[in-house]
Amino acid sequence: MTRDPVEAANTRPLTINDIAAMTGLSKSTVSRALNSRPGVSTAARTRIDDALSQSGFVPARSARALSTGRTGLIALLVGENRDPNVLTFISGAVGVADQSDLHVVVGVSASERNNYDVYQQLLASRVVDGAILVWPPSGDQEVISKFVEQRFPLVAIEPQKPFPGVPAVYADARHDGLIVTEHLVDRGHRRIAIALNTPGWGEQDRLLEGYRAGHRRAGITVDSALIRRDGWSFEAGGAAVASWARMKNPPTALMFNSDFAAIGAVSAIPDEWPAGAQRPAVVGYDDTEILGWMNPPITAPLDRRATLARAAAEILVDILASRPVSDVTRLRTSLIVRGSSAMNVDVP
Repeated sequence: MTRDPVEAANTRPLTINDIAAMTGLSKSTVSRALNSRPGVSTAARTRIDDALSQSGFVPARSARALSTGRTGLIALLVGENRDPNVLTFISGAVGVADQSDLHVVVGVSASERNNYDVYQQLLASRVVDGAILVWPPSGDQEVISKFVEQRFPLVAIEPQKPFPGVPAVYADARHDGLIVTEHLVDRGHRRIAIALNTPGWGEQDRLLEGYRAGHRRAGITVDSALIRRDGWSFEAGGAAVASWARMKNPPTALMFNSDFAAIGAVSAIPDEWPAGAQRPAVVGYDDTEILGWMNPPITAPLDRRATLARAAAEILVDILASRPVSDVTRLRTSLIVRGSSAMNVDVP
């Protein structure tokens, strides 16, 4: 006796053969529908949708995708897998997605060389409806341009270089550099060092512009020896501290454009700083949660990374809803002052 296709499917995972038997459609038609490809009539999609709903094995979100062409999933693609900011980005994006009945899928690359594979697995397969790219390097230009040509919805957070056709979200780095410098000047600091990423990355030169502007406003001449470009890592922060500590007239305050480097610096500062008994003030940049648990807690622009993720997710939601968006968005934030820079310094 022939078993009911629905009953047969309910005893094991559903397959394309099961759906074809349940609907009377060909396997190729079912496959095209499941992968949101063209060439499937509305009536056929409706039959497949109904069969999936009756089976009880397929979530309503997947069933809806067959008739709407949408999965209800967006991707957050991160090119750096050891950065604690990833959790901050996820939190910011998820908060916005939930309000729009979307879910976030996270893709993390082991290195820039693996970015292509992640793009293919999540984007080319249309598993997701759109994607937020976190710190995408300029080397991704070729593969990203292909998705732009296909009008696949993308938003980039602080890309190394702008990608034509991809809206980008940045912090207002010049403003950040200015408010941090003014904060330190107000605390009495006159020798303020700044550590940046290696040349060619994103908006860091705008951060330096703000740093210089803060000095000009205070009538302080910038010492170029206090500006370093070692990178964003723990090791880079330690290297910067070691270099500054060897100076005859070392800085009394240290600015970083990476929380990683700021944390590495705090760990590397010697017990007796050459400028006197007082340890130098330290200011981070990303406001990763761990900054508040350091000893001392580290000052930084408030909630910077989560703010970027929320803004990027809102832009992606607008794109999916066919609403107009800006090519470039820059966000301003305030400074949260913690123990690492709260004290005034006495300058001879």
